[in-house]
Amino acid sequence: MSQAGRHRAPGRHAKPKTRNPKKWLTPAFATFLVLAISGSTYSHRSANIPSAAPTINPTALKVESLAAFGANTLDQSKTIVTKPVPTKFTVKVVKDPNLAAGVKKVVTPGRNGAAVVKYLVSRVNGKEVSRSVLSRKVIAAARQQVVVQGIGDPNKTQAALNAAEANVDSVDGAQHFAKLYIADKYGWSNNQFSCLVDLWNRESHWRVGAHNGSGAYGIPQALPGQKMSSAGADWKTNAATQIRWGASYIENRYGTPCDAWAHSNATGWY
Repeated sequence: MSQAGRHRAPGRHAKPKTRNPKKWLTPAFATFLVLAISGSTYSHRSANIPSAAPTINPTALKVESLAAFGANTLDQSKTIVTKPVPTKFTVKVVKDPNLAAGVKKVVTPGRNGAAVVKYLVSRVNGKEVSRSVLSRKVIAAARQQVVVQGIGDPNKTQAALNAAEANVDSVDGAQHFAKLYIADKYGWSNNQFSCLVDLWNRESHWRVGAHNGSGAYGIPQALPGQKMSSAGADWKTNAATQIRWGASYIENRYGTPCDAWAHSNATGWY
C-alpha cells in the first residue's frame, strides 16, 4: 500500500490536543508578574520588553519590600518623665483703714513651694510632640504672701499717731501708740500687736525703766540698754523711743512680733 494509503482517517486513534504552556507564559506576562509582586507598574507599550522571563527570587523581593517599608515609617515612642517643678506663691492683699492710703507693706513674705510632676512624653523620630501630666505631688507647700494696703486718710492717721505719742506715760498709752506705730510703719495687723503685747508683758510689763542684772533695759529689754540710743537720745525715759527701737529689732531679727513670740516661748528669750 502506498504511503498515501497508509494515512489514517481523521479522528481514528487520534490523541487529544493539549495547550503548550510555553505559549501563554510569555516573556511579557512573566515581566508583568514580577512587576506586580514588587508593586511597580508595567505598560505593554514599553519598547524594552525582556526576551525571556527573569528568575524570581522570593527572598530578595521580601527583603527589598521590607526595606522600602521601613524607610517610610515613623519612629514613635512614649516615655514617662519625672521632674521637680516650682510652685508659685499667691498674694493676699488686706486693706487697713488705720494705714494711710497709698502705703503698701509686705507683712508676710511669700515663698515658692515645690512639686514632683510625672509626665507621659510622646516622641516622633526623637522629637517631642506632646506631654501630659500623669501625677503631681507637692513636696514643699508654698507660703502665701500677705500685703497690707492702707486706705485711711493720711492726715488723720498721722494726727492719731502724733496724739498717741504724746500720751505714752501709762501702759495703756504706750500700747496704744505701739499699735498705731507698727501698723503704720510695718503694716502689722492686730494679731501681730497681740503677740507684741504678750512678748513685752513677759519681758518688762511695758515699764520704761524695767532693768535686770544682765544689763537689759526698758520695754523691749534691749541688751545693753544703750543700743536704743540709735532711736533717740531720750531712750532711758521715752516709751515711744523704746517702742520704735524694739519694733525695728523684731523686724530685722524675726520678721514679725508673732515670730519673736514663738521664739521666746521655745527658748525663754528673744
